[in-house]
Amino acid sequence: MQNVEVLKFQQHSFVIVRKQQRRSLMIKLHPDKPNQVLANKTVSQKVIHDFLLSKASWIDKNLKKIEEYRATYKLPAFKEGEEFPFFGEMKYFALARTKNKKMRFQVEEGFLICYVPDDKPEWVSDFEKMQVELISFYKKEALKYLVFRGWELSQLTGLKPSDIKIQTARTRWGSCNSQKIINLNWKLIVFAYRLIDYVIIHELCHLRHLDHSDAFWNLVAQHCPNYQDIQVSLKQQTTQAAFLDRAI
Repeated sequence: MQNVEVLKFQQHSFVIVRKQQRRSLMIKLHPDKPNQVLANKTVSQKVIHDFLLSKASWIDKNLKKIEEYRATYKLPAFKEGEEFPFFGEMKYFALARTKNKKMRFQVEEGFLICYVPDDKPEWVSDFEKMQVELISFYKKEALKYLVFRGWELSQLTGLKPSDIKIQTARTRWGSCNSQKIINLNWKLIVFAYRLIDYVIIHELCHLRHLDHSDAFWNLVAQHCPNYQDIQVSLKQQTTQAAFLDRAI
């Protein structure tokens, strides 16, 4: 097993993740995972330390934001009665037994139910497996809805992408490139339908304006008149998706 390379910087620890193809240094801060520095395999720890030193004020500012986030948002746990967001509604977590051989999740009448095989009772406390299966469930549900809704809104707006794909991204809910391909983050599934619609409309409008010019925002307003209020709600609810990033 490969040893984890850790660099101490001030009062913080950073795991150094090295990849041969990496060209530049990058810092990753996360409330529920170790802080990371992405680096090329040839970069020395001194160079990395100097890089962190040059970013000290940025690190301090963002670590304070993370502490504020930790104080105001509690990640849900896999125990009866905990609440998980799903399409803008909080679903109560529940465990149930099944004769099937596989663990599976399902949303039923206000509950997010984890079905555990009768012959695998020990899986009731296998939280790592639950996390894997939960993410798989959310991704499948997102794939079904987001692609369908994307094409539906395309028809309604008259804005036609060449393709709509589902992606994983940490900081972006959607994107549109010059090939007219729209990418939607599967974690949008935690938000209410009106917030999802806004993200899709936002990206559809980029088919006509790849920038954020006045013309772009005028087009967004044409199809989503209350987009500014929705932007505020989306920003306030961003942490709702954090449980889908967590490491068990």
